[in-house]
Amino acid sequence: MTAPFVLLGGVNTVAATPPDEAHINIRENLKRGLLRLHCLPEFKKVKGPDSAIAIVGGGPSLKRHLDELRAFEGRMIACGSVHDFLIENGFKPRYAAACDPDPIMANYLRKPCSETTYLLSSHCHASAFDALDGMPIVLWHCAPIDEKFLEEVDPGWQAVGGGCTVGLRAISIAMMMGYSNIHLFGFDSSLEDDDHHSYGFSDKSEELGHVYTVKIGVGLDGPDAESKEFRCAGYQMAQASHFKILLEHYSAFFTPTFHGDGLLPSMWRSIKSESDRLEKESKEQAA
Repeated sequence: MTAPFVLLGGVNTVAATPPDEAHINIRENLKRGLLRLHCLPEFKKVKGPDSAIAIVGGGPSLKRHLDELRAFEGRMIACGSVHDFLIENGFKPRYAAACDPDPIMANYLRKPCSETTYLLSSHCHASAFDALDGMPIVLWHCAPIDEKFLEEVDPGWQAVGGGCTVGLRAISIAMMMGYSNIHLFGFDSSLEDDDHHSYGFSDKSEELGHVYTVKIGVGLDGPDAESKEFRCAGYQMAQASHFKILLEHYSAFFTPTFHGDGLLPSMWRSIKSESDRLEKESKEQAA
């Protein structure tokens, strides 16, 4: 089931902010006295499979699937930098999540919506909180984390894992809210020509970094098997690798539906096709 991921092994990630700086942010943000994620009324309230939620990333394919996304109005989590793009296109996300500790995150929160609940990580820069002044903000901790430090500053803490991007952590948040039927928009995890998002960077200081070539589907069998090639920035490769780990641990708890193109949707379709083929062969052998 994991064959499409073979060439993605060995992806390493590093924290975007040094631990000392992250600790300062966490201490200061705890002073804000904000509601915590695990205190939301909808936390751990199991929804049935017919109750779906959309998690929206900013990948290049998003701009072609906005009409499909409108069916999820009131049931979506906007991830990181996609926030203002959604607002500009007439959406009012139920939630918007951010965990990037870089001050530049505030550049993508310039159009706050009073109907949106903002889920900000405790290690986000103060400028992100300031950009949302007066809006409903909920605080959560990013895992992995210095547990000894957090026990000192926030006894009884809870944290959200899931991977190296806010999109992956939003999947974890959705599961924590009881959703198993999760629709993913703009989760390309690859470039489309030279486009990295459905919108441009907010500042000239932002850089894409080195671009890698990634192949998936190598070694799969069956009539629909084919290898595909994608161009990916380092963080996109890391997201794909961490999505693999998320699936390996929690595939029994959520079913992803991808809307769009790119590395991650293609990986999932390859996995699903291979899984269905093996299941069919097993049933035929048992008969």
